[in-house]
Amino acid sequence: MAIIQSVRSRKRSHALIKEWGLLDLNEKLKTKFQNVVQSGPFAGMKLSPEAFQEHVGPFLLGTYESELFPAWEVILGKRYTQIIDIGCKFGYYAIGLAIKYPNATVHAFDIDPWAKSATEEMSKVNGVKNLQVHGFCDARWIQANLKPNAFLISDCEGYEKVLFSNEFGPNGKTMTAIIETHDCMVAGASKQVRSALDGSHSVATFCDPWSGVYPFDLGFLTGQEKEKAIREIRPEQEWLLCLPNAS
Repeated sequence: MAIIQSVRSRKRSHALIKEWGLLDLNEKLKTKFQNVVQSGPFAGMKLSPEAFQEHVGPFLLGTYESELFPAWEVILGKRYTQIIDIGCKFGYYAIGLAIKYPNATVHAFDIDPWAKSATEEMSKVNGVKNLQVHGFCDARWIQANLKPNAFLISDCEGYEKVLFSNEFGPNGKTMTAIIETHDCMVAGASKQVRSALDGSHSVATFCDPWSGVYPFDLGFLTGQEKEKAIREIRPEQEWLLCLPNAS
């Protein structure tokens, strides 16, 4: 049932992207910048053809979830034996992290078959060899497979409340995590995540978009197009950066 809902949601999202004229904007950006991410923590990564079915501007320009820029400075300053991306979409974070950490195994999870296929396509476009793509992720998989000093990123539309109602064992206490919480979808999700990590992690909240200057020229776009290119169309969101106290 969850897979069916995910597929329906993605198809509806793609239909709206077309209806709002964002595919035309994608083409303008692609003509200017090709398929190379222009800025941000994953600058230089290549987007695959399937990615351009999304509202690709923020990904291509590197402004996607700019609220996390300060968090990425902390995250990317650490070493990881393993990386887990739950809700990987077309693989933006999974592939970016696989490039940054070629000696770590990256596990990308998504229950949408399109997302899994798109992530595999992204891995081929970027020559990534250290990626494994999976469907559903539950606590049992994490308990059985989590390595010491892993990094986990979660964007799973409220499922984080269920996932983090479980213990992940000793290795969970050494895990660094960035978790997007969706209280607007599932009440109490943020509280549950905080409660699960209380005592083992220090938790910081990120929700304000980055206000710096971006290193690219959008003079070929109208003012309205510039805003659409840089920012996602979504409600306000909150992320939790969870750093293990053991480190």
